[in-house]
Amino acid sequence: AVRYLDGGDGAAVQEMFESAHRALAAEHKSVRKLIRAALATDLNNERDGDDGERRSPIRDRYRKSGGDFWAATGACGDVAGCIGVRPAPRPRRSLSDEPPHRTELPAFEIRRLVVRSEFARCGAGSMLLTAVEQWAVSPERKGGYGGAILWVSLPAAMGEARAFYKARGF
Repeated sequence: AVRYLDGGDGAAVQEMFESAHRALAAEHKSVRKLIRAALATDLNNERDGDDGERRSPIRDRYRKSGGDFWAATGACGDVAGCIGVRPAPRPRRSLSDEPPHRTELPAFEIRRLVVRSEFARCGAGSMLLTAVEQWAVSPERKGGYGGAILWVSLPAAMGEARAFYKARGF
């Protein structure tokens, strides 16, 4: 199942993000830099003041920017994967090196898609990406236009992730 991130998910998201990239980080400086930056900024689980136990500081950060953050859960309710999206400037190029389409639709960057290894190739990543795609085109989205441009930026070292997105049309 896919749901919005809640207040109890932050530590699991941080641990999952770091462990999912550990092997690549050992070999690639760009991935080490990405992990440090993510954990210090948008995946920082520190609360800003007393905002209640049920709210996620990670999700709040994404929502304040005009985006959102989701978790995929396993049968026991544990976090199996996550994904975020936030408003972004127009992409300069796509993963396929085709020029991006010119349009007045808002652009959003997909961020932090990670799936625990035991849930890999079980559809969790696709379910998370589908949740973002549905959110982006929803007329109920704050400021929604009924459509959007979605894009992703990945270090070259993340070949498996790049293949996943290319297979989904990015």
